[in-house]
Amino acid sequence: EKDILENQEKLNDVQEDIRTNEQKLDDLNNQIDNIEAQIHLLDESIGIINGDIDDLQSDINVTTDDINEINSRISEIEIQIAETEILMEETKELLLARIRENYMSGGNGSTLELLLTSSDISSFFARKELVTRVSENDNELIKELSDKLIELGKLKAELEGQKVTLEEKRTELDTQMDTLTDKQTDLESSKKTQVKKKGDATSKQNEVKYLLEDLDKDSDAYKAAIKRQEAER
Repeated sequence: EKDILENQEKLNDVQEDIRTNEQKLDDLNNQIDNIEAQIHLLDESIGIINGDIDDLQSDINVTTDDINEINSRISEIEIQIAETEILMEETKELLLARIRENYMSGGNGSTLELLLTSSDISSFFARKELVTRVSENDNELIKELSDKLIELGKLKAELEGQKVTLEEKRTELDTQMDTLTDKQTDLESSKKTQVKKKGDATSKQNEVKYLLEDLDKDSDAYKAAIKRQEAER
């Protein structure tokens, strides 16, 4: 009977340890469930941010393409402006050369000069009209070139304004991207922390499971001993 009482006390202690560790196991299971729920929420948040980052990157790419296109157009306009300025300068040089040549030859194009050098009134009016047309054509060409330069200048200024707007937009998008990237980094860090917690809790869970297995074996052994001793008694 003394041996039975000792084994019964040991059995009681083992069963108390079993209950304690089963409670620990339940707590660990709940803890792991909560951690997995947190990881699931973090995964969802990371997925949403990744989608936002992809959309934002698409906007940045489009804005960058627009800026590159405007830069290309500005370069083309600058080339046209340079060509037009060269053409205007050459035209002015030709006009000045023509005026100098006309002056040196004595044909300054004045009405009296034309009248004195014309053989008759018909010749006078023909020459007068010719000089007028040449002068008008020269003036028209200069005006056309000037208008073209003004138009190109306005277009360039408009494109540069659009470029400034797009660059401001891209700067804003880059700032948003930095914010999202930082948030993504924080979420990834939080997820790593939760995964580590889960790993630690799982290790403890396994330890408790192994301990419960040993305690169950001890419990079975004490029960068997008590049964055998009761039979012997």
